Amino acid sequence: MGDCKAGEISASQQRCSGKRFLTQHIVSLPKENTMRIKSMIAMLSLVTFVLMFWGVGEVRAQKIKISPKDAAYAKYQALSTAKKLHSNLPCTVSPTPDEAAAYRAPKAKRRYTIGFMEPTLAGHYYQAGSSGAFKAAKEAGVKLEFVSAGTGYASPEQQLKQAERLLLKGVDAVAVIPTDIQGGVAITNLFLREKIPVVIVATESSSPDAYMVMQDDYQMGRDSADLLVKETGPNAGKGIVIAGPANATWSAKRAAGFADRVKEKYPGVKIAVSATQNVDPAQGLKSFENAVQAHPDIKWVYSVFNLLLDPDSLPARYKDVAFVTNGLDPASIQDLKEGQYSTVIGITPTPMGYQGVGHAVAILNGDQNVPALVCIPLTRYTAKDMPPNKTAVTLELIQKGFEVSAQK
Repeated sequence: MGDCKAGEISASQQRCSGKRFLTQHIVSLPKENTMRIKSMIAMLSLVTFVLMFWGVGEVRAQKIKISPKDAAYAKYQALSTAKKLHSNLPCTVSPTPDEAAAYRAPKAKRRYTIGFMEPTLAGHYYQAGSSGAFKAAKEAGVKLEFVSAGTGYASPEQQLKQAERLLLKGVDAVAVIPTDIQGGVAITNLFLREKIPVVIVATESSSPDAYMVMQDDYQMGRDSADLLVKETGPNAGKGIVIAGPANATWSAKRAAGFADRVKEKYPGVKIAVSATQNVDPAQGLKSFENAVQAHPDIKWVYSVFNLLLDPDSLPARYKDVAFVTNGLDPASIQDLKEGQYSTVIGITPTPMGYQGVGHAVAILNGDQNVPALVCIPLTRYTAKDMPPNKTAVTLELIQKGFEVSAQK
């Protein structure tokens, strides 16, 4: 602490005056009482040091529900990946669009540090989800440690390295968009071994010990098949599925849901090709061009994500084919207005980032009732719904004042 000296600043003078007061009175006491008081002061100093070092976080850690306890969720997570691709999510909570938009992140009981992990920022969807995360962090009063692998769904190894760096920085909880379903398990286990809660958002991870905020991609694919038939009639003929990243659950489940629904209900719809590609419109166009070389007479296209293939990029011969996609953003809003799509199913990126961080804060606050799996609503939009109303802006678009660039 240093010795008490004349001329110290006011706070130090007050501290030194207290020291002189204690010293004077301790010296005047009998020796055995003096020793007892000194021991008590030493013990109090030790307790104060321990509390300062460990922080109140260690005290409250015993009350944190690190992992969810939900039988249906655990049963689903025990399924093989192959079975999950053809299964709906066992939602613990299924809010309506208005309920999802009304959710507010809780105020943090102390200034936690929350990690938020994105696979990429190349596209509106990822930037919107990240803007939701930053908005939740500000409203909750926490620090957000943001990282983006920058490689999309092609490099789970890069994301794992980023997770290790977040551990070294000392995060209290993390919200993660995994690059793939198995890579997400490694990341989840890395944090859970350190008693750090994990909230998985946007694409699944096969871990029953992580919370999830997720859209039901399998149902989205099924709904997309219904939309196609509504637009074309039951005898739509041959078409192409632009199926997205091969190792991401969101894309694989949408393609599986579409194919399953067609097989169950629509014998007049034929899937000529279902081609996978990373999230890159150039790759989507290449997949389309390769497919029509073998199947030139296609009548429809289903793109599991609107950023995979721009309808304006199709060769003139295919400008009038039926085009169904998922995702509401500035590009698809314009396409709806121009009649490129009749209906779009939104994929609600913003609340996944927002609720992912919000749930992490709630868990750290000691909330014992954070749901294991929140299923974000699947909302349909038509040209009549444009421009988007307040609920749609909250669910689908980058939040004003929380813009995140690809260079973040």
